[in-house]
Amino acid sequence: MKRAKFYLMGILAVLFFSAPVFSGDLAPSDSRDRYSTYTFDDIYNRLSSGTDRAKTVAGSAPSGAISPTDHDLNEIMQVAPALDDNTGAGLGDVISGKTFWGLKNGVGWGTLTGAIKNIEITSSDLSTSTEFSAGVYPAFNLQDIDSDLTADNIKRGTVMFGLEGGYVPLSRPNGVAKTTGEANLKCVDLMHNHLLSSCEGNIYEGQDAKEKAGIPWPVPRFVDNPDGTVTDNLTGLIWLKNANCVITYSSDINPVLHTKTWAPSLKFINHLGTGQCGLTDGSIAREWRLPNIKELQSLVDYGRVGPALPAGHPFTGFQSAFYWSSTTGFPSSFEAWGLDFNTGKTMTQRKWEEAAAVTGYILPVRGPY
Repeated sequence: MKRAKFYLMGILAVLFFSAPVFSGDLAPSDSRDRYSTYTFDDIYNRLSSGTDRAKTVAGSAPSGAISPTDHDLNEIMQVAPALDDNTGAGLGDVISGKTFWGLKNGVGWGTLTGAIKNIEITSSDLSTSTEFSAGVYPAFNLQDIDSDLTADNIKRGTVMFGLEGGYVPLSRPNGVAKTTGEANLKCVDLMHNHLLSSCEGNIYEGQDAKEKAGIPWPVPRFVDNPDGTVTDNLTGLIWLKNANCVITYSSDINPVLHTKTWAPSLKFINHLGTGQCGLTDGSIAREWRLPNIKELQSLVDYGRVGPALPAGHPFTGFQSAFYWSSTTGFPSSFEAWGLDFNTGKTMTQRKWEEAAAVTGYILPVRGPY
């Protein structure tokens, strides 16, 4: 009896002195989250469809409606990301600033941020710029960015950004153009100066109609632009379509006539621009000029007269008369070269003196471009 009583007192002593080991709050309020967790269904739904849920406190029922599918670890593994070094996206495949789940080994696995920089496209006149995300755009219309991106501005046979070109570059090889665009030039009988239908025979060697020397004229020779201008496909020069347009000034010698002396002709062209003479091309003052004598002469078809211009030319108001060039005569600087478009002959005329000054028509030009 005494021994049993001794054992009981020993056990009580052990419990008494061991009590501090088990003291304290088993679930302190500031650490409640450590006893919260996601269920297998939460993880499965996150991986398969991105569904977001709050953790469930251990021992409590899940909040909100959840489908009790009871997915196991095998099913979770089936929807989990897998390594893919062949087709998996990397940093260089995703736009900068966009996050994604990388599937590649090394630095390409897990939550990543793309590294492709956006594209900034500036308008052709440098007035505006637009930023577009880099990438592949199968239905992207670059013409919304730059209206100059058209088939007419791309060489035929070339494809740019999926757009097939339709522009045929001007053929302007080095050399001198033929004297006429007509193919049926006739030789001349040297005895009687009769035009012949044939140039057969050595006697006609050297005649232009037989040699047909020079650069062939393009077909069509001219392009009638919808902005009041004409483009010469042979030289690349751009001409004013209205060949009889003159705005008079109070100081003009002949303000009533559409002809001018040389100096007022230069003055008129220096002020020419859009809104005058049918121009809608956006040109401004000093972009146009009086052509030099070679440029003016390049328009002449020496197989035609009255006027000596190529057949089918698109000019309006063209006169079979004298047109000024910007070229000063030599040795007399009192004269300037011009061209009589009735016959195609070049000649010099007096510039300034009122008593002997000559008036002429003017045909402004710009380019070539």
